[in-house]
Amino acid sequence: MSRSTTPAPKRSSTSRWGSTLALAGAAAYLLICLAQVTGLDELVATHTVPAAVVAEDAAGLVPSGSATCADDLTAEVGATIDCSVVGAETPLFVVRATVTSVDGEDVAYEFRRPE
Repeated sequence: MSRSTTPAPKRSSTSRWGSTLALAGAAAYLLICLAQVTGLDELVATHTVPAAVVAEDAAGLVPSGSATCADDLTAEVGATIDCSVVGAETPLFVVRATVTSVDGEDVAYEFRRPE
C-alpha cells in the first residue's frame, strides 16, 4: 500500500498583510465611531469652543452672573462672538469674546465690551 501525502499549503506574506490591513481598518473604523458617539468628532472636525463654555466664563465677569452666547467660538486667532451678560445687581450688557491664541486644543480668549 502506498500513501500519498499532500503538502500543507504555505501561507503567503500577502495574506498576512491582508489580515493586518483588515485589522487596522477595523480599528480605525471603531475609533471613528467612538469619536462620533462621544462628541469628540465635533471638537476635532470643527475645532470650536462651545457657546456654553464661553458663556460660563463670561458669567464669571460679574457676581451672581449669567450669560448666553449665540454661537460657538471658532478656534482661530481673531475669531469673535458676542455674549449677553447679566448679574444680580448688574444690568444686561454685551461682551465680545476674542480668540487670542490657539495651541492644539488649548484656546485662549479675552472679553471686552464691543466699541
